[in-house]
Amino acid sequence: MTLPTFLTCFRLIISVLILPFLVFFLVPLADWATGTFLVTFVFALALTDFLDGYLARRYGQDTLLGKLLDPLADKCFVMGALIPLIALGKLYFYWGLIVILRELIITGLRGIAEQQNFVLEVNFFGKFKAAFQYLYILFVVGTPWSVSELAAMQIEKSLLCGMVIFTVLSGAFYCKNFVKQWSLSGVKD
Repeated sequence: MTLPTFLTCFRLIISVLILPFLVFFLVPLADWATGTFLVTFVFALALTDFLDGYLARRYGQDTLLGKLLDPLADKCFVMGALIPLIALGKLYFYWGLIVILRELIITGLRGIAEQQNFVLEVNFFGKFKAAFQYLYILFVVGTPWSVSELAAMQIEKSLLCGMVIFTVLSGAFYCKNFVKQWSLSGVKD
């Protein structure tokens, strides 16, 4: 097992088993120490997302397992944070649903594309979507509930808008690319 694949597996396991519990139980405590711990933890997980890809490309350690698990780990990370935030009332259900459905739909399309021997390339909007997701999650878990300052609320709303807009744009781009690739591959229903 290569280091990039290990980091991906680590992020996947932590995102599913630990992150949701930390967010659900620590975010409501509403103090700066808890927020600092959560931000550090979430930032470390997000950093492994960039680090594993960088290491794999830099040292030629791309593996099939890594290519399959990396997008799954990304989606588990996002859902592992957003679902508890929805349950806590920190994220409006429908905004969270848009993000989560997009993640599930694109995962399904990638699986179909893999079976049909074509690839859905990462797009420009997807990179911005990921950045806004990570920034939004970091901001929300790191801002104590007792903070209701106008500036903090505006930052949160701006990050949320960016996250939702780029989620929809990147999802539309992937769907368009999937339909194009599907038609070019000559696959019959």
